[in-house]
Amino acid sequence: MLILDKVYNDIIRTLGDKARRRCTVRRTRQRVNVALAVLALCIVTFSNAEERKAQEPDLYPVVIKGKCGYIDSTGQVIIKPQFDSARFFSEGLAQIRVDEHWGFINTKGDISVKPQYDVVFDFHEGLACVWVGYKRGFIDPKGNMVIKPNLSDTHDFHEGFCNIEVDGKWGYMDKNGEIVIEPKFESNLVAGGGNFSDGLACVVVGEKYGFIDKTGKYIIQPNYNGGGNFSEGLARVNIGGKQEWFGVFGGKWGYIDKNGRMVIEPQFDGAGDFHQGLAKIGRTGGLLDFAKKTVVMETQWGFIDKTGRPIIKARFEQANDYSQGLCLVKIKGKWGFIDKAGHFVIQPEWDSAMDFQNHLSLVTIEGKKAYINRKANIVWRKTE
Repeated sequence: MLILDKVYNDIIRTLGDKARRRCTVRRTRQRVNVALAVLALCIVTFSNAEERKAQEPDLYPVVIKGKCGYIDSTGQVIIKPQFDSARFFSEGLAQIRVDEHWGFINTKGDISVKPQYDVVFDFHEGLACVWVGYKRGFIDPKGNMVIKPNLSDTHDFHEGFCNIEVDGKWGYMDKNGEIVIEPKFESNLVAGGGNFSDGLACVVVGEKYGFIDKTGKYIIQPNYNGGGNFSEGLARVNIGGKQEWFGVFGGKWGYIDKNGRMVIEPQFDGAGDFHQGLAKIGRTGGLLDFAKKTVVMETQWGFIDKTGRPIIKARFEQANDYSQGLCLVKIKGKWGFIDKAGHFVIQPEWDSAMDFQNHLSLVTIEGKKAYINRKANIVWRKTE
């Protein structure tokens, strides 16, 4: 079982990696099931922070004979397999598990933070969220507890602020652990987690979405039925959709600027953030299932530029955001990578795949996990 399987099992056991942030242990079974569904997508899509990926060390987790270690981009083992689980590096440190506890190692494989926590998350802006029991706190890279574990739910730090839950409402705290925006917003189903981005954060009031600045002041009033974080100066918003327990359903998505001006009219059935000048958009249509004699509604994904002009036709079953010049897409049940013109540079022949983490992408082929480089050459493959 390679890293993806181990990560999945670890996440399931601890209520999910990214998904468990949005679904605490005490919440209903229904929301747990949603979190696991989101998790399945998270495992494929992983992370969209291309700048962080490109800056991370050239090390990649693998499992050899039941233990986790790290290889470089040539497939050579650099950190010998010795851990029970391991994740990708973030800000020079990587999560590792020894027995039932999590800690961090540095790029030499030395323990930087002793494995002692029930759950840990990647470092963001110099701090990492850790679980002590079912409470969250934050540590620095030396393992010092900077913010005591007394939070019921929280996200990572973004632009110096962290989204936190207090008594069922969401607000924000700074890196000193001080609440700077009082918790008064609704359950955090905002695409992107309601993190600050481009100086603004998307928040939910009742069933409406708006945007606040770092003082908590509304810059864009909560007039939308859905919303996401600002990215490259634009944010996706939904008009006409309905707030369901799993998120926003229906309606149309468009894009606003930081003045609240609608620059791309709502017309899409799905939408993503802008990355490297392009944003994925979904169009839903009916496909005839001849075998079942029914019409199946299916969303296909393509890409637009910041004027709303279609750049890549909506023809993919799934699509990630652009990262390091490439985009991971799924077509006819297989995954591959396209360039910004929509041409396949790595053919869709993989059963599953993850965005490139620096030089390599983790894929599945014929039931085996492997790492490929940007020429689609396999540099490491599971043989056990």
